[in-house]
Amino acid sequence: MDIFISYSYRDEVELPLALFLLLRDEGCKPYLSQRFSRKKGQIPNIKDIQKTRDILSVSKSLIFLDGPEATRSQWIPWEIGYIAGKNGKVAIFTAAENQSNVTNSEFLSLYPKVSHQDGCLLVDKDSREKIGLYQWVNA
Repeated sequence: MDIFISYSYRDEVELPLALFLLLRDEGCKPYLSQRFSRKKGQIPNIKDIQKTRDILSVSKSLIFLDGPEATRSQWIPWEIGYIAGKNGKVAIFTAAENQSNVTNSEFLSLYPKVSHQDGCLLVDKDSREKIGLYQWVNA
């Protein structure tokens, strides 16, 4: 598995599914948990936590989907911290509908942004250089 998609299950299901399809079209092997099938507010059990940990342990990277409800998630910081501690390959993809919203999560500025330009997903390597997402994941 190349990429773990971290998102809030409170966001519309179309957001993570659209990102999943974009990543797959780039030649990546994304993982999208089925958390959105849970009832909102349901407390996770030990099996949920272990499954998430197992998937994160074999993931090469993580893309955080910064959607409208992302700052309310208790899972996202844990997922990001796991991959950041493992190999540092965390990037942020902001949903189009969330572009004007300023999130109050200061940690988001620590990670590169993913953009969709001319039909390709690019990662901001630094302020002047972008690289293809597939290349970033596999570097």
